[in-house]
Amino acid sequence: MKPTIRKFKYEDHIKIVRRNWDAVTYAGFPNKERVAKNLERGPAYTMEVDGEIVGCGGIMPLWKGTGEGWIVTSELVPKYKKSVVIAIYYGLMKLMNDLKLERVQTIVLKEHMVSRKWLEWMGFKYEGDMPKYIGGRTYARYALIKNGTPEENKHG
Repeated sequence: MKPTIRKFKYEDHIKIVRRNWDAVTYAGFPNKERVAKNLERGPAYTMEVDGEIVGCGGIMPLWKGTGEGWIVTSELVPKYKKSVVIAIYYGLMKLMNDLKLERVQTIVLKEHMVSRKWLEWMGFKYEGDMPKYIGGRTYARYALIKNGTPEENKHG
């Protein structure tokens, strides 16, 4: 079956069976339902196959020109890797354009090198560590700058 993309519902954030690193972050949220409902406010989407969630993500606008990107993934991602990569990359570019964003920032567990390398492949630039950010863990801050230099936005 081919993955489909639909508008995100806050229940998706609660229902998804997270991969390990996403579960670590989720465990650090004291009010999971409030977080999920907050994410529903920004443009966000869910990818699913046969009613099972592959992943969900979106951008929360923070202020003019800046948004916070987020993604939650399930163990189904490797099975649909190409669809996931295409949806996220082109979805991100479209949302940045539609929302007139110059900057999208995000975080990732510092020790999760696969996610960090993937962000860098998409053109995100590492900006620094965020010690004790969620659940006492250190996260790395990344940002994608639209129309930046090639070093700031290698795919832009």
